[in-house]
Amino acid sequence: MSDTDKAVNIFVTALGQSMAGIDPEYFQIRHAGGTSIPLERLYCYELYHQLRLRQENSSYTINGEVVKGRNESFMEQYKLCTNNDTYPIPDLIVHRQALPDNLAVIEVKVARQGGPMNPIQDFKKLRCFTEADGVNYKCGIFLVFGEPEPRIHGLQNQPERVHVLWHAHFDQPVRVLQTQNRGLWPSDLFKLTPVSGLAEGARGNR
Repeated sequence: MSDTDKAVNIFVTALGQSMAGIDPEYFQIRHAGGTSIPLERLYCYELYHQLRLRQENSSYTINGEVVKGRNESFMEQYKLCTNNDTYPIPDLIVHRQALPDNLAVIEVKVARQGGPMNPIQDFKKLRCFTEADGVNYKCGIFLVFGEPEPRIHGLQNQPERVHVLWHAHFDQPVRVLQTQNRGLWPSDLFKLTPVSGLAEGARGNR
């Protein structure tokens, strides 16, 4: 196993442990009237905290909402692959600062009520971050949390380094909805969607 593969495996394990460590008060915010709603930023902040606890001895740094695009070569590639000329701001990145060694980029979204999700720009962003020269992140994660189970347009059309996860509830295992590397995900932390289920999802998203 290469050093890169080892680093990705260590990160994926830390990610699974971190999501399992998110308490209910950070999964949803409770209002005085008795209602609870999931909030993307609330979840992201706690995921960042949990990842930091597990990465303290890592040579990689976890940063949140960093404006990327000051690399002119990357920005030109980003404009071409996303048709968007604004600086991208991923929810979380795992990298070595000031070095061309980028490990993971994460986009987080709340599960949509009442209809399918169409995160085409997020998928384009992750594809660019994992394929563009000069950045070349080893792992891209599109993470949906909350209920109901997401129906995602374009789910099956992701490149090798982009994976789609669903964290339905704080006390439930994380589901891997889409991946081209099924051996990457530890079975004690992640639940793989059966291949037949992936095929059915692909038909349902057309």
